[in-house]
Amino acid sequence: MKENKLTIEDMLYRFFLCFLIIMFVGYLVMTHIPVDLFHFPCIFRQLTHLYCPGCGGTRAIKFLLHGKIIESLFYHPFVGYSIGCIVIFMISHTARYITKGKIKGLAYRNLYLFIGLLIIVLNVIWKNYELVVNGIALIP
Repeated sequence: MKENKLTIEDMLYRFFLCFLIIMFVGYLVMTHIPVDLFHFPCIFRQLTHLYCPGCGGTRAIKFLLHGKIIESLFYHPFVGYSIGCIVIFMISHTARYITKGKIKGLAYRNLYLFIGLLIIVLNVIWKNYELVVNGIALIP
């Protein structure tokens, strides 16, 4: 009997499919709840008065859900980058499944993770530089 071993791309495809379904259901639920669940205090910012690597991420998601891509990228460019990677990955692998492998899906590369990490590091350095050196609070 032949064993079907899942590739990392297959596992990621299944994970992202579940993730997207959960996010879609969450979005539907949140649009019907009157409480604004997008205001969480950042403990790191409260203690250090600096931006943490995730500061702006929740607002970036909120802007992205409202179709405001530029504002989303301003608050946290990693959100747009990761969503873009997920969309391209999902489309390419859905095409791969539909065509039974005739179309190749986007292959997993560690480079995509390193680019994301670089985006996060540059974002936190830039925002804290503006805050500390120039006195400009980019995220209220």
